Amino acid sequence: MIKASIYNFFGKIYIPDDFNFDAPYLLHLSDTPSSIFGSIDSLIKKIQPKIIVHTGDLVDNLKLELYPSSLEGYKRYLKRLIRMLEGGEREVYYVMGNHDHLQSVKKYSHKGHIFPVYSEFSYGPYTYGAGHDIADISPKNADFILYGHNLEKYSDYTSTPKYLNGIEKIALIRLDTGEIITFDYPHGTKESRLILYRKGL
Repeated sequence: MIKASIYNFFGKIYIPDDFNFDAPYLLHLSDTPSSIFGSIDSLIKKIQPKIIVHTGDLVDNLKLELYPSSLEGYKRYLKRLIRMLEGGEREVYYVMGNHDHLQSVKKYSHKGHIFPVYSEFSYGPYTYGAGHDIADISPKNADFILYGHNLEKYSDYTSTPKYLNGIEKIALIRLDTGEIITFDYPHGTKESRLILYRKGL
């Protein structure tokens, strides 16, 4: 669609005209560089999801595992992101990625549920499993598996459970029906991730 491509090119996230803003949603994000924080903030304010799940590498342009000296910069961006995610009356779940700093997330989060590795939680008729790396995931009761980190396993919306790779797309799951709606990340997101996600970095 031309309109969506234009939005994407200018760093925005396109929401279709027929989008149902009244439905209850879970928003899934992963491996988010700071360059797209503004676009994410705008999307959240428009959609007002009931749940946000971020599956790690919260500030993905700063590779803490490779460059621990980036911690202070990471903290500055992290505070901004957490304020955006935790605004409003919603639940927020964080799974720690290999480039995250657990103690900083605990410090700045006021109401987030923080998972060091893989965990499952239920809301309404469905159970959701969330982990950063598909290699750490061993689903038990989950209807949806949310993850990121690399492209070793692409999304599969038809399997049981359904797999959603947050590297590929921003995803919404309707909490009442299980319908999956996806959005493209803004233009330049891959470059801001430094393309290192291809190697699982």
